[in-house]
Order: sequence, then structure tokens, then C-alpha cells
Amino acid sequence: MEQLTFDKKYFRAKRETRITQDVKNVLSVEQEDRTHAQLQLALHGLQSISSFAEYPLHIQEKLVRVAFFYNIPAKRVIIREGHNAEIFYFLITGSAAVTCADVDRVTKEPAAKVTQVLRKGECFGERELLHNIKRTHTITAEVPCELIAIEMEDFFDMFMGEGDHGKEMEHLKFLRILPFLKGWPVRKLNDHPQMGLFHYFKRGTVITKDSNQSDWLYIVKSGSCQVIKELSEARPGQQRRSSTSLDPNMNEKFAPNGLNVGPKIDNRRRRSSVREQDLNSLRVPSSLDDTRSQDGDKKVVFVQLDMLLPKDVFGLPFLCCDAGIIDARQPSLSLVSRGAEVIMLNKRFFLEHASQYVTRHLKEIVRPYPLQETLQKHLQAHTDWQHYKQQTLSTVVTGTRRKSVSQPP
Repeated sequence: MEQLTFDKKYFRAKRETRITQDVKNVLSVEQEDRTHAQLQLALHGLQSISSFAEYPLHIQEKLVRVAFFYNIPAKRVIIREGHNAEIFYFLITGSAAVTCADVDRVTKEPAAKVTQVLRKGECFGERELLHNIKRTHTITAEVPCELIAIEMEDFFDMFMGEGDHGKEMEHLKFLRILPFLKGWPVRKLNDHPQMGLFHYFKRGTVITKDSNQSDWLYIVKSGSCQVIKELSEARPGQQRRSSTSLDPNMNEKFAPNGLNVGPKIDNRRRRSSVREQDLNSLRVPSSLDDTRSQDGDKKVVFVQLDMLLPKDVFGLPFLCCDAGIIDARQPSLSLVSRGAEVIMLNKRFFLEHASQYVTRHLKEIVRPYPLQETLQKHLQAHTDWQHYKQQTLSTVVTGTRRKSVSQPP
């Protein structure tokens, strides 16, 4: 019985994500001809796709109204680098290679470099649509693939279209209740919708990797986002012999004031919470516990500076610094979604229509982030304090055990 007399792979459960033929038929019908019952059937069928199921229900309902089903043969180019972005895709079955233009190191001739392989259940193409930029990669079907596609016009209608019966969109109504926009003409966005984008970012999506290079203010409408900072790894320094030289309330003072080294982008319980292409753009390998930067042997860690909840905004200190409203340098930070609906307000457009009252109000309410040197110093202090506590606890426990063993019963 040590060796099986049959191939156990034959009995393995088929785990591939598939949708029924009925759902494919519904998604092949013209949008205006789909009935309510057909839309419900398609909705339940597409919820088996992981990337589709991550969207809020009201967005899922909009997606099934406009999505179309496609069969793509092997080796067919789905997206070509440098072309205009026109469609957003969900990969149902099969796999696709993501490549970018490169140069062969030996021959110095142009070559394609594979940066990622997309698997079933993933989606792609939304970033270029959202920002109206050229495609940055070429994506080619490795095997025959089944896709769900949403065209650009439908994509923007889902998030940026007019409200019911000509009413103002919900995300614009939401902006009117924000304190930092008090006195700012939100109505201007009705005439310039491209300056106030609205989108849902799935969990683990890197919304912006460098806050100093971003052209947008990011306002959380629902869900939450993490503000992440890359720092050099801190190692315990020389052990301090006197406990009076350390602040026993360091933990309480440390975490709430901005630097929280507890939660990170990823941890052992969520190995895949950040997508691989986003990890590469942040220069973060799959493991965040032991990370090596491109500088060589220097290790880095990623710490959470803040957790943004509904009505919170990211980017104001950087905007105020660039505009001269406040005089404070700002570190480069990254914004990572934990599943959030986000309103993106163009910084230049915001400043063009900001009155003196708005700028004075910003100067009063905006609190700059700590500098890189301050954050690094706090991380070192936190590391030293944790190391000291562990050493002290170990010494006390070891001494107690020895004392109990040496004493007769």
C-alpha cells in the first residue's frame, strides 16, 4: 500500500473559476435587451470571480449591466503597450503574460520582458482608464482565455455618470460635508468631472506609491486605507542597564502619534493581500518581515503611519507644502487600499479655485507628517524598548526558575 496503483490527480477537484453557459449567454446580449432576471443570474454567476466579488454590491450590479463576454485564442494580444486605454477586463479562465519593452543585455536588441503572469479571477486595465494614460504593458493570452470586458464609456458612467433623474452624484454631495472643503466651490466639478474622479480600489491596491509625486488629493468615502512609509530596519542598540533611562509609557506615546509598527501591508496571515505588480512598484518583495532594498544588504521595513477612514483625506500636507501654505518638508509616503471607495481631487484644480478663506483654513487645520529622520529615530527607540522589555522579562523569568529549583520543597 506504499504506492498507489492509480493516478490520484484524476480524482482531484476542479477548482478553476468558471461561469455557466447561461451567464455567458446573458453577457453576450446587448445591454438594453437584458432583463432583470437575466441580470440577477449574471450577478450571482460573476460573484464566483474573486476580483469581481471584491467590489461593493451596488458596483457589482452596475458591472453586470454593461459587461460583455469574450473568448480569446492563445497568443492573442489583449492589450498592447503604448496604445490608448479603452477596455477594463476580468480574466475568467486561462492565463495571460504581462510584458514590457526592454533591451537584451547581450545583443542590445529590443526584447520583451515578462513582469507578471495573470491568473484566473484577476482583473486588469483599470489604472490606465482611470488616469487616461497610454497602456504601460503588453498583455498576451498564454492559453485560450475567457474574459469579461467593460468599455471605457461604461466604466466612467458607473463611477462618474450623472445621478438619478439628473441629480448631483453621491460623491459630490459627500464632498460638501467635508470640513477642509468649507467655502470651496464643489459645483465646479460638475463642469470638470475629470478633475474629481471617483473609484473603488480593491484591498491591497497601491493607490499612490510616492505622495510627493502625486497630482491628487485622496478622500476616503467608504472603507479604509493605510498610509505606509519605508524605513531602514532598526536593530537593538547597546543594552541599557538602567531602567530609569527608558520611558515606561513609550508604547502609549509612540503608536498614537503616527508611527505604528504593528500592522503592516502584509503579514503571515495574509500573504497575498498586496498584488505582485503593486509590490514591484513599491520595491517590496512578497515578505515584508525581511526586506532587502536595491541598495544591497541594507534591509528595510514598512511601517503604518496612519489608517484613513471615511471623510479622511490624504495629500493635504504635500499640497500645502508645494503651494507655500505651510513651511514644512514632507517625507515620501505610500497609500494602500484596504478596500475603499476613494474620491480623487486634482491638486492644481483645487488650488485654482481656493479662496483666501480656504487657504487660511488649511493653514490652521493641516498637520504635517513627521520627517524621515524623526520617524527613523522613533523606530529605533521603539525597537530598543521592545528589546529591553524582552531581555528584562527573560532575566526575571530565568531568575525565578533558578530560585525555585535551588530552594528545598
